[in-house]
Amino acid sequence: MQNMSEIAASSQRAAHVPHQQSTMSSTSWKDATAKTTDCSSEEQESVDSPPSNQQFRYGLMRWQTTKILAFIENNLHRQIKLFELASQCRLSVSHFGRAFKETFGSSPYQFVLRKRMERARTLLLEEGYSLSQIALECGMCDQSHFTRAFRGTFGKSPGAFLRADPGHSAS
Repeated sequence: MQNMSEIAASSQRAAHVPHQQSTMSSTSWKDATAKTTDCSSEEQESVDSPPSNQQFRYGLMRWQTTKILAFIENNLHRQIKLFELASQCRLSVSHFGRAFKETFGSSPYQFVLRKRMERARTLLLEEGYSLSQIALECGMCDQSHFTRAFRGTFGKSPGAFLRADPGHSAS
């Protein structure tokens, strides 16, 4: 099989020879052109397209992930707006939402709520906090909102969670 440079060279030679004197038949000219096209398209595909078994992610970069996680952890006690998160990563709100979901597997709202409930669970297991204090510490506006969110996340109310914990002493 001829390589691409040989085909191109023979095509150029044939193009410079007057039509009557050309030794290359129209069939071989078509074959040479087709081979050149096939080779160049195969080379182009190998450069432009990823291997079929490799998937590319369009999520957040490592520095953005680190910055977002720190920002969320440091601000769980207050309302976190989507544009604040996006500005931490220097992205538009819409692009940030897509990239965040690609990286973490959930929307920013769901992720922050989950982090808040994990913190609430930790605070519940530490004695000395009332439910209203935990609610405020976790960025919830009131105790009832906190209780609904906790039940939605863990499947039981904060009181039932404490009663089910064998290491927690009932006071």
